[in-house]
Amino acid sequence: MISEQISPIGYSYKALAEATGLSVSFWRREVRLGRIPFVRFDQAVLILPADLAEYFAQRRQVKSERAQDVQEGNFQVTA
Repeated sequence: MISEQISPIGYSYKALAEATGLSVSFWRREVRLGRIPFVRFDQAVLILPADLAEYFAQRRQVKSERAQDVQEGNFQVTA
């Protein structure tokens, strides 16, 4: 018998907290502040996978030019 794994339709605050290491209160605040869309079913709140991916993509940070220069040793020390 083949077992099929069903992908979640959305993530609860608790599931997000467990998966990311960020607190439930952090996720509640992000929703309350309108930073991430959500779907409500009665009192249950779900964050859709596509919205979560977009949320993380918007907050992704790359090294600044200064940090890149320091890492590569392309900087001058002035007294």
